[in-house]
Amino acid sequence: MGLEAFAVLTKRQEDLLRKSFCYTTPALVTLSSMSGAVLFKARASQRVEGTAVAKASLQYKKDKVTFTPKRKSDGTSAYVLEYAHNGDFKLKSECKVTRTLVEKAYETTISAEYSQPQYRAKVAIVEPGLAVKGSATVGSENLGVAVDWKFDVAAQRLVGYGFAHYWLDKQCKVVLKHVGTDRTKFALGDFSLSYFQETSAKSSVAAIVKYNHPKSETFIEFGGSHSLTSDTELRGKVDSTGLLAGSFSRLFNDNVKLTLASQVDVKKVVQTSTSDFKFGVRLDLNA
Repeated sequence: MGLEAFAVLTKRQEDLLRKSFCYTTPALVTLSSMSGAVLFKARASQRVEGTAVAKASLQYKKDKVTFTPKRKSDGTSAYVLEYAHNGDFKLKSECKVTRTLVEKAYETTISAEYSQPQYRAKVAIVEPGLAVKGSATVGSENLGVAVDWKFDVAAQRLVGYGFAHYWLDKQCKVVLKHVGTDRTKFALGDFSLSYFQETSAKSSVAAIVKYNHPKSETFIEFGGSHSLTSDTELRGKVDSTGLLAGSFSRLFNDNVKLTLASQVDVKKVVQTSTSDFKFGVRLDLNA
């Protein structure tokens, strides 16, 4: 598919620092099952604040066409229809439906994406609140720039604007990104400098430095992963707010994955001797 899109330039870094750390949901179960051209996915979780959330999707893929209906327990539904032409041109339409006791709301997005080895571009139209969104990446697989924008037709101005510069090779990736957060005027927003490195066949490290210009706030996060065996992985991370987290994942019989994760606030333990501890369990089933 050539170059990466703006939205996923930092995916490897963020996945290492986010995935497997399931302490925000004390209990989480996912199920996926595939039969021929049909893929079924379901997920149920119990959140820390006590609410339970469930969602399910059914994907049907035939040749170049993919249709995916989705449903969440909060009443939200989505229907996605996608057409991929030879891997370089893609058309996609998505309709989201939100139901409440009072009304039903719709949001529709129609997009087109074109990819080549030296560039890729995507344009989308969103309704209601008519807006045009776009993104583009230009460069090579090792060095390049990317932009992302959203234009509000009614307000006649840009309400989203982002820029990124990246450098990568087979084992290392560095991305400098800016995302505008002010919808009323052009202003500096969130900056991030992220790093990913495969230190060996079994180990990886990642780091992200974020700076919020309007608030003059800096956030730093560092973590790593190590595969003890082909079926077992350890992950750990620490950030500038004093949160220390770890996770343990084990794959059983290629279809069941168990993940245990925990987090502790080191500052509270040191300053007040009060333990602020979180724990989570995740179970992934593949049939």
